[in-house]
Amino acid sequence: MPENVDGPFGRPEGEDFDGKSALDPTSAHDYLKLAADLVAMANTRGGCILIGTRGEPIPKGHGPLFDSARVDDKVNSLVEPRIGGIKSSMIGEDFVLLEVEKSQNPPHVFKQDGTYMNAQGKNAFVFRKSDVFARHSSKSERASRSDFDRWFEERRQHLFENVKMIFEAHPNARMQIADSGPAVPFRIDPDAPGAQPVYDLITTEPFRDVAQELAGGVKAWKSSRHLLSELQLYKAYRERNAITDPEIIELILRSCWQWHLHGYWWVTKIHPQRLIEVLKEVVASDSSPSSTEALHAASLLPRAQAKDVFERVSECKKKGPRHKAKRLTPVLGAHARKVASLLRVLHSEKKLIYEIGGARKDVPISAVTEQIFDELLTTLLSGAKSNRAAFRSAELVLYGNAVQSIQFSSEEPITADMTVPAPTPVEPANVPGDSDR
Repeated sequence: MPENVDGPFGRPEGEDFDGKSALDPTSAHDYLKLAADLVAMANTRGGCILIGTRGEPIPKGHGPLFDSARVDDKVNSLVEPRIGGIKSSMIGEDFVLLEVEKSQNPPHVFKQDGTYMNAQGKNAFVFRKSDVFARHSSKSERASRSDFDRWFEERRQHLFENVKMIFEAHPNARMQIADSGPAVPFRIDPDAPGAQPVYDLITTEPFRDVAQELAGGVKAWKSSRHLLSELQLYKAYRERNAITDPEIIELILRSCWQWHLHGYWWVTKIHPQRLIEVLKEVVASDSSPSSTEALHAASLLPRAQAKDVFERVSECKKKGPRHKAKRLTPVLGAHARKVASLLRVLHSEKKLIYEIGGARKDVPISAVTEQIFDELLTTLLSGAKSNRAAFRSAELVLYGNAVQSIQFSSEEPITADMTVPAPTPVEPANVPGDSDR
């Protein structure tokens, strides 16, 4: 590597920089290696190659062989599609700098063998026909699966940006079809026969956003009684302030109980009379764990409504709901301190203990905030299932008081299309039990 050369060459070799103390452009081996490096850089993120050693001038006969047009022709005779943006320049008498741009159309594939005669007089290969090279650290190597994934994603993103540009164009704009003559007018017509949303054509994701995903969940519930997954619930919690659709909220709450989540936030978002109907239906279904989990939310309601729900436990044949109802008796008897009473049943510790970033974190119950709640939610979205218990307790601390403050009236219950007999769901796999179960 040269020393004290102005410009970007005081850095170590890597994906976009390679230093060669010497390279003989008359050597088939050296020129093929140079071509492989330039193709690999174009396939990765572009870069430059510095050839030479300070104090040792480039031979005069070699200079013309490093001419930009000559190098461009040589490299592009070996690959398809063509690579653009190959340039060369002399830096003083000692160095040649070759540069290649990041390709806009990777990968570039060798279309013939790169063979040379070795010292033993036998044919040897630098690359073979159909090889694809990429830069891995400071080496030019055959492409890996991750390289192909990257090229696919770059191509998809490029397509998406082009489509976005068309959609954002002025109504009088014209688009040019490459190599196909004059520009032609275009228009977007969503009412045309067979029209499809562009998003659906350019992405493999089934939903544009959480709202669409949850709306799809409601359809699945109505047609086949499928509840939301645990991950979908955490996504819903992340968007909790933006979710207002009553059917979606009810489905979220039903799904929470099936995944050992108490859903206090969602309890306060349902019409009070409808909430009582859902609670009584789920408890009476005698399904595990939904019936038991629904009792946690019911215990925080005003005494009359809580007792109304708890009476449905008598219809359950399983021991779980009856045992839970007995354990929650102190909560039913509490007045203004229902949340504190339920905490003693579910979470006897005076602090939350959870893991974040590989470290343990302790938070006093009295110090739980929405920031802590969202921090726990982020860990669950990343797969830290051991933090479920802390998340449940944090939700109780933050939103439990709102549940016990729900105002009920004598008006008729609000019904919806969601009122379908709940089947006995399958117990979710790999869900650890609460300490009170």
